[in-house]
Amino acid sequence: MVKQQEHLFLAAMSRLASSQENVSLRAIQVYLEVLRRDAVVELSEENLRHHEETLSKIQERFESGVGTKVDVVQTVGRKVQAKSNVLLS
Repeated sequence: MVKQQEHLFLAAMSRLASSQENVSLRAIQVYLEVLRRDAVVELSEENLRHHEETLSKIQERFESGVGTKVDVVQTVGRKVQAKSNVLLS
Protein backbone atom coordinates (compact mmCIF):
# COMPACT_ATOMS: atom_id res chain seq x y z
CA MET A 1 0.00 0.00 0.00
CA VAL A 2 2.82 2.43 0.87
CA LYS A 3 4.64 1.61 -2.37
CA GLN A 4 1.48 2.25 -4.34
CA GLN A 5 1.05 5.63 -2.62
CA GLU A 6 4.69 6.48 -3.35
CA HIS A 7 4.18 5.65 -7.04
CA LEU A 8 1.01 7.71 -7.17
CA PHE A 9 2.82 10.61 -5.52
CA LEU A 10 5.74 10.36 -7.97
CA ALA A 11 3.32 10.20 -10.89
CA ALA A 12 1.53 13.31 -9.62
CA MET A 13 4.86 15.12 -9.20
CA SER A 14 5.82 14.14 -12.72
CA ARG A 15 2.54 15.53 -14.08
CA LEU A 16 3.09 18.73 -12.11
CA ALA A 17 6.62 19.13 -13.51
CA SER A 18 5.29 18.51 -17.02
CA SER A 19 2.59 21.13 -16.54
CA GLN A 20 5.15 23.63 -15.25
CA GLU A 21 7.33 23.02 -18.30
CA ASN A 22 4.35 23.48 -20.62
CA VAL A 23 3.41 26.77 -18.96
CA SER A 24 7.01 27.99 -19.16
CA LEU A 25 7.26 27.02 -22.82
CA ARG A 26 3.99 28.79 -23.64
CA ALA A 27 5.14 31.93 -21.83
CA ILE A 28 8.36 31.95 -23.85
CA GLN A 29 6.43 31.42 -27.10
CA VAL A 30 4.08 34.30 -26.33
CA TYR A 31 7.00 36.58 -25.41
CA LEU A 32 8.79 35.78 -28.66
CA GLU A 33 5.60 36.45 -30.63
CA VAL A 34 5.31 39.86 -28.95
CA LEU A 35 8.91 40.65 -29.92
CA ARG A 36 8.24 39.54 -33.50
CA ARG A 37 5.12 41.68 -33.78
CA ASP A 38 6.93 44.69 -32.31
CA ALA A 39 9.62 44.27 -34.96
CA VAL A 40 6.99 44.06 -37.72
CA VAL A 41 5.33 47.25 -36.48
CA GLU A 42 8.67 49.05 -36.31
CA LEU A 43 9.62 47.97 -39.83
CA SER A 44 6.19 48.94 -41.18
CA GLU A 45 6.45 52.39 -39.62
CA GLU A 46 9.98 52.83 -40.98
CA ASN A 47 8.76 51.79 -44.42
CA LEU A 48 5.93 54.34 -44.24
CA ARG A 49 8.38 57.12 -43.30
CA HIS A 50 10.54 56.16 -46.27
CA HIS A 51 7.56 56.32 -48.63
CA GLU A 52 6.51 59.71 -47.21
CA GLU A 53 10.00 61.08 -47.86
CA THR A 54 10.04 59.60 -51.34
CA LEU A 55 6.62 61.10 -52.12
CA SER A 56 7.81 64.51 -50.99
CA LYS A 57 10.82 64.30 -53.32
CA ILE A 58 8.73 63.04 -56.25
CA GLN A 59 6.21 65.87 -55.74
CA GLU A 60 9.05 68.41 -55.72
CA ARG A 61 10.36 66.95 -58.98
CA PHE A 62 6.88 67.10 -60.51
CA GLU A 63 6.34 70.69 -59.40
CA SER A 64 9.69 71.71 -60.85
CA GLY A 65 8.75 70.13 -64.20
CA VAL A 66 11.25 67.25 -64.01
CA GLY A 67 8.93 64.44 -62.86
CA THR A 68 5.63 63.21 -64.21
CA LYS A 69 2.15 62.92 -62.75
CA VAL A 70 2.45 59.13 -63.18
CA ASP A 71 5.46 59.16 -60.84
CA VAL A 72 3.41 61.02 -58.23
CA VAL A 73 0.39 58.72 -58.57
CA GLN A 74 2.54 55.58 -58.31
CA THR A 75 4.33 56.92 -55.26
CA VAL A 76 1.04 57.89 -53.60
CA GLY A 77 -0.19 54.33 -54.19
CA ARG A 78 2.93 52.89 -52.61
CA LYS A 79 2.58 55.24 -49.63
CA VAL A 80 -1.06 54.19 -49.17
CA GLN A 81 0.01 50.54 -49.22
CA ALA A 82 2.72 51.26 -46.65
CA LYS A 83 0.18 53.02 -44.42
CA SER A 84 -2.16 50.05 -44.77
CA ASN A 85 0.66 47.75 -43.68
CA VAL A 86 1.20 49.87 -40.57
CA LEU A 87 -2.49 49.68 -39.69
CA LEU A 88 -2.53 45.91 -40.20
CA SER A 89 0.62 45.26 -38.18
